[in-house]
Parts: sequence; C-alpha cells; structure tokens
Amino acid sequence: MNIIVKRLQLGLLFTNAYIITNKDTRNCVVIDPAFNKGELKNYLAEKNLNLLAVLLTHSHFDHCGGVYDITKDKNIPIYCSEIDAPMTKYASKNRFGDPAEDCEVTNFVSDGETLNIGEFSFKVLATPGHTPGGVCYIIGDYMFTGDTLFAGTVGRVDLPGGDMAKMQESLQKIKKLDRDYFICPGHQETTRLLHELEHNPFLK
Repeated sequence: MNIIVKRLQLGLLFTNAYIITNKDTRNCVVIDPAFNKGELKNYLAEKNLNLLAVLLTHSHFDHCGGVYDITKDKNIPIYCSEIDAPMTKYASKNRFGDPAEDCEVTNFVSDGETLNIGEFSFKVLATPGHTPGGVCYIIGDYMFTGDTLFAGTVGRVDLPGGDMAKMQESLQKIKKLDRDYFICPGHQETTRLLHELEHNPFLK
C-alpha cells in the first residue's frame, strides 16, 4: 500500500498530529489530533480525504482535544488504551486551562494487537511511562511514538501517572525493534530509530 504521512503541528503546545493516507483510495487515519480551530478538518476537506478512524497514543488533552471537531456527527471509531481512555472525557478541564474539547474513546487497544482499519494495519506497542496507558503505533516504515520517544530525549514523567521505571521498561522494548523506523513523535521533529539508538542518551 502506498501511504503518505502528513504532519501538522497543532494547538498551543505544537502537538504533532499525523494524517496517514492511502494515495490510491484517499482513505486516511488521524493520530493525536490536538485542538486546532478547524485547521485539521479543513485539511481533510481540502484534500478530499475519507477519515476512517482516530488513534490516540495517550490521553493528554493536547493529543485528543481536537478529536470531536473531526468526528462529530460521524460514526468514526476512536482508539486508545483502556487505561488512558477515561481521561479523554475531561480534556477541556486540563490543569493548564488550554483550549481542548472532551471526547470519548470507542475502541480499546492492547499490547501486541494488530488494528485492521479498512486497508490499514497498525501494530500496537504498549509503552507506559509518560502515562499509564501510553502506546506506540507502527505501520510500514513508520512508528508513531506519542510522548514516549523524541529526537534526542524521551517524554516527561513528572505529570500525574508518569513513571520513570515504566518508561525505562518501554524504552527497552523499543530498543529491541529490528527495523530502522521513521520515528514520528508527539512533539518536535521526526527522526530515525537507528539514529536514536546511537545518539539518544535514554536509549543507551
């Protein structure tokens, strides 16, 4: 399948939202849509894309606050781990007071599962640490790491539910992957897994 991965930096925290599109069918899946005043919805309309699902790497408001805007009045499934899912219902009440809309997860994901969504197949890798139920999604050469792994660093663990011991266990799982994935993190720039294995001090 010939896919295109488009990154949009959205919201006050410049969250990376990703649109994964099948070039042939124009079907797409969105990962981590931040609150964005219609920017993402307009992009989908301008490109004539058919949204099949929303995947959440974790439940923080800056990763789910724009879900409602692209799914309201539509029967679009929203995927997240069962552990993190309850927090999405309170995105608008985040501790920072940043704009976000509440949403409700419709489908739970689990470690090692393969999500078959239309013609897309995503492998789920549970990576708690930043949040108790954080996950990464893998499709083809791409790995969407949310706030687990960044270029040169890892996600913070000082927020409620953060756990450095769990983060270290998750990083060990990532170290064992045998493919040089394009790493698509929840913030900042993209990178490659082999580069991070060589240069990221948290993966040593």
